[in-house]
Order: sequence, then structure tokens, then C-alpha cells
Amino acid sequence: MTDFFDWLTASDSGLAADRLASAYNLSPSELQDTAQALAPAFSLAMMRAMSNPVTAANISQQFAPFFGSMDPTSRKAASMPEVKSLTDSLFGSNTLVDAVSRQVSSVTGTAPDTVRPLMRNLTLMAMQTMMQMVGTTFLRGPQNGEFDPTDVPANVADLMRRSANAIEAFARTPGEAGSRRTGSEGLSNVFADAFQGPLPWLPPMPFMAAKNAIAPKEEERTRSSETGGGEPPTLPFFAIFEGFSKGLSAKTSATPANEATEDDDDRERSLPEEVTKTTEPPPLVPDPAGFGRLMDASAEMQADYLKRMTELFEANPLKDGETKKG
Repeated sequence: MTDFFDWLTASDSGLAADRLASAYNLSPSELQDTAQALAPAFSLAMMRAMSNPVTAANISQQFAPFFGSMDPTSRKAASMPEVKSLTDSLFGSNTLVDAVSRQVSSVTGTAPDTVRPLMRNLTLMAMQTMMQMVGTTFLRGPQNGEFDPTDVPANVADLMRRSANAIEAFARTPGEAGSRRTGSEGLSNVFADAFQGPLPWLPPMPFMAAKNAIAPKEEERTRSSETGGGEPPTLPFFAIFEGFSKGLSAKTSATPANEATEDDDDRERSLPEEVTKTTEPPPLVPDPAGFGRLMDASAEMQADYLKRMTELFEANPLKDGETKKG
């Protein structure tokens, strides 16, 4: 999977990430940590915007004047009222942007006054890269008769769905400077990665025609009506977080000894003594350093962080595709 900085800066060999860190006086690791903490928020914001055609069209329209016309990594760009409005539209309200910035600051140590404008730069950079990807969609679609150029909201929604794998890579460590690819090669590979196969946190699905990009499945409509409000179900958010959370280890479940069935007892009695001896479980490996406990604690902290971030979005819902003014 292409990592976030490769995806975001493929057209300029990764120099944009360096400029962004310099603009905010952040070290590469500090920028990485802040971006990692922002990943769940951007994932939730984009999935929610993707699910609402009015919001998707509004965001696309707001971004259009900025496409290729300015440096998205500059502090000047982040200070523009139009860029602030674009970020508020993506997240749904300025109130939510402020809440996210405080949440990220609490876990990274980066000041909220730095996180807020940084979110605007990342919004510009993500939108610009996605618009480059939509050009690829425009070229691919007509060949298969699956693209309707007049259905702008559906096209934007389809784009956001296909671009979500880039957000997963927020948590990945950027490559060393010497390993960066050239602009044209990197951009080509990133585009190829973005359009191959299913998204890592979604079940396999066929190529989605633009006209169907925003059509919810019956199962999703049922869950939405049950939860009330039409928001994307909460459960997939945990699957998203697993895609970019480091340190989460897969846990295998075993049947407790006191829950053995009668069939198990019969099977064990029917086996020779030598076989039953060889099938005994191996002794537990001691963990004097407590690494297992640390990994469990890390997983719990990450899940708790996502839960709190999700609660921020649930407390600030979109209403009829309109952006709330905070």
C-alpha cells in the first residue's frame, strides 16, 4: 500500500512534506505524529462527506479555485478565509475542527493553534491530489461505459471512496529521502495502487459505476434508519482505524479448558497415550519485560482514541448537506 506522504506528494517527489514541516517549525517526526493523530479525523470526515452528495458537490466547488493555483503547504494558504471555509465544509463545522485540533494536541503535544491551520493545509493537499486522481477516473470511465460526466456529486463520492486508502496511510512512517521516487514514476504508481483491488477496510466489491457511487446498499439503509440520522455506521470506523494503527496484534481465541465438550472427551480417550501427550499445548513463554501487556495497553489506547474521535463527529452531525457555522 502506498504510504500517505508518497500519495500526497508524489507529484513533487515528497518535497511538499518538507515544506509543510518547515512552515510550522515541526521536525519530520513531529509532523508524522500529528498526521497520524489526524488520520482518524480525516477518515471520518471524508467518509461522511462521501455519503452526502450535497456535501461532496459543495466541497468540490469550494476547492475548484485553488486547484493548481497556489502552494498548499504555505501558512499564507492556511490563513485564507476560503481555505478555512473549505476545511469547515469537509469536517462539517468549525466547532468540530476546533474539537479535533484539541484532541490531537492532547495526544501529540502539538499546539492547537498549529494543528488548526495544519488541517487546512492537509485539506488542500488531499483535495488537490484527489482532483488529480479524478482526472484519471475521467480517462478510464468512458472506455467501460461506466462514467457519467454530468453526475458531479456521484463522481466526487466515487473519488472519495477510491481515495480513502490514502488516508489509511497517515500512520505509516515516510520513507528516507534517498528512497523517494521521481515525480512522474511516483504519481503513476500511486494512481495504479489507488485503483487496484478493494479498499483494505471494506469487503471486496466490483468496480463501482459513478451513477452508483452514492447509492447506499439496502443493509446500510436499514442500519441508518435504525440508528437515526443517516450517518455512516460506526462499526466500519473501527475497521478503518485498524488499517493504520501500529502495534495492534491479532488475537487468537482458544476454547477454555472448562468448556470442553463431550465429543472432545470421547476423542481424547480414543487416542493412544503417545498422541495425547504430543498434542498437549506448549507451555506459556514467560514475559518478564511485559511486552504483551504493553501491546494490549497500546491497542486499548488506540481504540479509546478512535472512540473519542468518533464521539466528536457524532456530537456534530451534518444536517441536510449544510455546513454548520461554528
